[in-house]
Order: sequence, then structure tokens, then C-alpha cells
Amino acid sequence: MKNILKKSISCCLLFCCVLLCCQACGTEIESPDTIEDILNPKRKEQETETETRSGWYDAETESETEYQGFFFQPETVVLTEAPETIPLTETLSVPTEAETQPITTEAPTELVTEEVEIPPEEWENAYRAFLENQGFQRQISADVQEADTRFLLLYLNDDDIPELFIQTTMEVLIYAYHNQNVLYVDSFYPSHYTYNFYYRPYHNCLGSLQGSVMADGTYLEIYEFENSRTAPSGLVLKETYCYPTRDYSYEIYAERGMNIDLDKAPELDIHPDRQNNTGSSWLTVPDVLENSTSVQRYEITEEGLNAVFGVQDADEQEETSETQERRYAFG
Repeated sequence: MKNILKKSISCCLLFCCVLLCCQACGTEIESPDTIEDILNPKRKEQETETETRSGWYDAETESETEYQGFFFQPETVVLTEAPETIPLTETLSVPTEAETQPITTEAPTELVTEEVEIPPEEWENAYRAFLENQGFQRQISADVQEADTRFLLLYLNDDDIPELFIQTTMEVLIYAYHNQNVLYVDSFYPSHYTYNFYYRPYHNCLGSLQGSVMADGTYLEIYEFENSRTAPSGLVLKETYCYPTRDYSYEIYAERGMNIDLDKAPELDIHPDRQNNTGSSWLTVPDVLENSTSVQRYEITEEGLNAVFGVQDADEQEETSETQERRYAFG
């Protein structure tokens, strides 16, 4: 007990001496709070040193962070949509042969077929040889007399080569020149009362008056042709129309299945239910036995052929009929 008391007194004296020295030097020393602080004065200094070091590190780290943030601003990426998921089948798909072919920007070249201009002498000689050899006799009626037959050239379609018409009192035959041949196109009957027919130049249209004056009424029959590259003659009958000349006849012929298309009438230049059914674009080809100054018809004689095609020279006349039949198709 005495030893403890002595140690305590010694410690107190030592503390007083230290306190007096600090006051003399102007240094403030915190008074010990507990007996442990009195007995171990260095513990407080160690804790203070540890706190000081820890504060320095934090301050240095914070200063470095502010420095980096000032010069190096990190880019913030905001994902607004979920990343697209590529199916496994697409990633492993192998490009086809068509996909690997190089893409060309040039437009494909179209095969343009130029129309070869046919000199008039070519189709004129063909028509003349056809008429001289009576090629139309295969289609003409046996009841038609030779004196009742005439030929004429009409521009049925829109090219520069006319079509050859053989007109009789009973029927009209149409022929066309195609690929160095004279070919049969079609035939129709003229009017039973006047033996004439109607012709619309360059519009592929022909017409004739049919029906009965006393019974069901008359009607204008229109034949519409079209140009066809597949047809040998270049012409083919497209449609046949019926336009009665009386109001009550429409119902009668419609019940018979006749093609009455009033919407097509303006395009064909037809005026139904009027005294003059055809418009101004139509021409009337009169009866074959009637003389006409508007439409020229010719007899199939040497004189008639020379009037239309001109006189042949000696070289052209040397061509034999056998060669002509082999060169031209009659029918």
C-alpha cells in the first residue's frame, strides 16, 4: 500500500512539473479526463495522431476526386431501349447465291424490234400477182358472176399498206399483205337491200346493214378488227356489235344474244336510234354495180390492174405464174 501511495505521489509530482514546463513554453496541454489518461498519457497522443493521419488521407482523396471530376467528366450513357436480341437462326444463316451476287445499277436492256419499212412496189406486185392468178376464187361464192366482181384498196388499220377488198353483190372478202404473202383475213355480207357497206379508215372498223325492214327491224352490224402480231395477216376480228335502227328492236335482238353495247357506241362513232347511224368518220362504199366517184372500184382486168398498180415492164412480166404461186400464199 505504501508503494502504491509513493507511486501516485511521484506521478502527481511529475505531472505538475510537466504542467509548469508547458505553461512556461506557452503550450496548452489538455487535462486528463480519466485515471487511465493520467497513468498512460501517451495513449491520447496515439489516438490523436491516428485521427490526424486518417483525416489527411480523406482530404487528399477528396481533393483528387474533385480534380479528376473537373477535367475528366465521364459520359453518362442512358439506355432507353433494351438491346435488340438477334435470333440464333439469323446469326448462323448462310447467304444464298442470289445475295452474294453483285448489285448492278444498270437497267436491263430491252429488245427493241424496229419495223422495217416496206416499199410500195413490194406489196403492189404481190396484190397484182394475186389478182392475175385469181387467188380469191377459193373463197368467193360460186354464184357470183365475174362481171359482178370488183377490187379496191382500203386502209383498214393504221399502217401504210392498204388491205385488198374483193367486193361482190353477195359478200366482201378481205385480204392483207404480210411477209411477202397475200393472206385471207375475213369476209362479211353487205346490206341485203342496198348491197353497200360502211368503212371507217384507219380505225379497224367495218359495218353493214342487216335485219328485216318489215319484221323485227334493221340493225347496223359493226365489225371491229385489231392488229395482231400472231395472226398471219396482222388483222383479226375482235368484236361484232349490233345497233338496231328502231327503239323496239333493242329488246328483240338483246333477247337473241346480240352484242348491244351502248357504252361502246361513242367510241365507234355510232348514233343509235337515228336516221343516220354512222358518224362523220365513216365512209359508205356503194353497191358494186353502182358507179361512184368517192370510192374507186376496178374490174379484175389488165386495164384495171394497170390503172391501180401501173404498167409492168418486160423484166417484171417474165416472172412465171408458177413462181408467183410458190412465192405468194393465196388463202
